[in-house]
Amino acid sequence: MTRARDTAIIIGKVLQLSIRQDARLRERDRGKHLLGMNEKEVRKYLGVIYEEYLSFSSEQQFHHHFFDDYETYYETVIRMRNCLQDISKEYPNKTVLLVTHGAITRAFLAYIGFAPFSALPSGSFQNCGYINLIYNGELFHVEKTKGLNVIYE
Repeated sequence: MTRARDTAIIIGKVLQLSIRQDARLRERDRGKHLLGMNEKEVRKYLGVIYEEYLSFSSEQQFHHHFFDDYETYYETVIRMRNCLQDISKEYPNKTVLLVTHGAITRAFLAYIGFAPFSALPSGSFQNCGYINLIYNGELFHVEKTKGLNVIYE
């Protein structure tokens, strides 16, 4: 997907910021079977398998592989966490603007305990929404959000 990169380029031009890409902030790799599909297409392709997946606990969904080459949300979050930790070491006590995808962001928020994974479904994080995230060298903390709709049932 090029939308995140294109968004970063636009923001960078307006704010006169340099742009650096890091593959660890890419969207989740759904593997060859689901390559290029959006969420709606994935649901249709998987059919009853996806319906069964929706009945899983948040923890089960977080670690579920639909196929061997399917990257789980957990695997996605670990690479994002590692990236954020590296950035915090490279830019200590600095404000850094990151542009990434909604799914990886929602999964990361669940991972750090901001909200249960089930309360952050697809579509709950709006395009161009943002999160002010603080890292103290050990824990991540959400300071502020905009464009995020947490849905508790």
